[in-house]
Amino acid sequence: MNLRRFHALIEVADRRSFSDAANALRLTQPAISKQIKSLEDELGVTFFLRDAASVQLTEAGVKAYQTGKRLLHEYQGLVEYCQCMQDVVRGRLRVGASTIPGTYLLPQVLYEFRMNYPHVELNVTVASSGHIVQRLLQGSVDLAVVGSEPSHEELSAMPIGTDELVLIGPRDISRMNIASFEKERLEDFFSALACGLDQQKLQALPMIGRERTSGTQTSLESTLRKIGIDPTSLHVIAHVEDTSTLVAMVAAGIGFGVVSARAANRRDLAIYYRFKEPRMLYLLTAKRQSPDAIAHRFIEQLKAIQIDHEGDGE
Repeated sequence: MNLRRFHALIEVADRRSFSDAANALRLTQPAISKQIKSLEDELGVTFFLRDAASVQLTEAGVKAYQTGKRLLHEYQGLVEYCQCMQDVVRGRLRVGASTIPGTYLLPQVLYEFRMNYPHVELNVTVASSGHIVQRLLQGSVDLAVVGSEPSHEELSAMPIGTDELVLIGPRDISRMNIASFEKERLEDFFSALACGLDQQKLQALPMIGRERTSGTQTSLESTLRKIGIDPTSLHVIAHVEDTSTLVAMVAAGIGFGVVSARAANRRDLAIYYRFKEPRMLYLLTAKRQSPDAIAHRFIEQLKAIQIDHEGDGE
């Protein structure tokens, strides 16, 4: 069995192009076609349906793609395991993280891991929780840290810490155009908001929300339901894909938003309400593939750093 043939198949399937796959593998297009043809001949099936517009996997091709992914992952795990048995730890670790853990938690963990294992290549992907979960299911990352617990049966989730959600707005609210209030009543409104949140108060605010795949958005909606507020009743004027854009729009006076307290540390922002229920942060792994030796080392370091963080009461 030649694993290079499976690698060629996977590249073509992912890129939907023989020429793009050949460029990625630094091969000629005839060479990559020959590798796939050899594997097709060996198994007696056809892997791709070809037309002028794109390349599509056949049913046998989908099965071969999935099998090839598993074989390559297991072989890489074997290589990394053997390397870990040597004095110098070498290999690769692919980490996925949603926006808040990826921006505010992961850098410190990666720094300390890098100090301990300088010969490990780190590949880091930061996206929304939903997108990171999909990458983990596809085998594109080895483990993930996200801000909401997925309900997928193929994943294991372990709580590793907590986060606080806060309602933020611009520090200078005089420029805000809130139709429900006269200018002189705004300060009284926000003073009352600090004492408690209800649906009527929240409906009065123009809100900037995150996309549906965001862990922050999922946690917010769950928290609102628990305190008797319908998330669909909010006056949402815009949706954004990342926390930094939301924070910048709030600081500009466009609206209000709910973010992690970690992202609200700016002079031009004010926190107008702190949600009492903490949000959990989770470490995710795929049940079908056990973490290799390098991933295990990273997980232990992540857990240790988070315990110290919680112990400091930060």
